[in-house]
Amino acid sequence: MSGWGWLLIFLGIVLVGAGWLGYLLWELKFKAEKVGQLIEPVLAQTQTLVEALESHPLYNKPANNLDDDPIEMTNRWLKLRGAREQKREAKKRRLIARLSTRK
Repeated sequence: MSGWGWLLIFLGIVLVGAGWLGYLLWELKFKAEKVGQLIEPVLAQTQTLVEALESHPLYNKPANNLDDDPIEMTNRWLKLRGAREQKREAKKRRLIARLSTRK
């Protein structure tokens, strides 16, 4: 083959490759648009989150309870523990009642 023949083959390969690349870029454009539509709500939520992070909320440091009376705190803890146990027992009774009424 002459030099012109090889040049035409080379140009044909380049044109087919360029066409294929154009097709892939065209498809990528549509897919990027779809992703952009999906990301818009997420970006709005992210913007809200960034604004919340940038605003410095007021933080009140909890009071130091080292000086509290330990007897009073123990009594409060015992009351809470008793209430929790009563709730637990009531839940067990309800479960047993519900299971015993089944056929």
